[in-house]
Amino acid sequence: MSFPERVMEVMDPHLIQQLEADGRDHILESIISVLRIGVMCSSQSPRDRMEMGDAVNQLHSIRNLLLRLDQ
Repeated sequence: MSFPERVMEVMDPHLIQQLEADGRDHILESIISVLRIGVMCSSQSPRDRMEMGDAVNQLHSIRNLLLRLDQ
C-alpha cells in the first residue's frame, strides 16, 4: 500500500472525507506532504534522515503554496 493511502491510518477519516467533499484536495495533499516529511525526518538511522534545512525548505514551500491558493 502506498503512503498517501495509509494516511487514513493516522488521520481522522471524517476530516479527509470533508476536505474531499469541499473540493479542498490541495489541503489534503499538503497534509500528506507534511506527514511524508515527518516520516523522512524520523528514519531510524540518522544517515537516512532528511537534512533539517531541506525539511524546513519543503515545509516553507508547502505553507507558501497554501497561502497562494487561499487568496
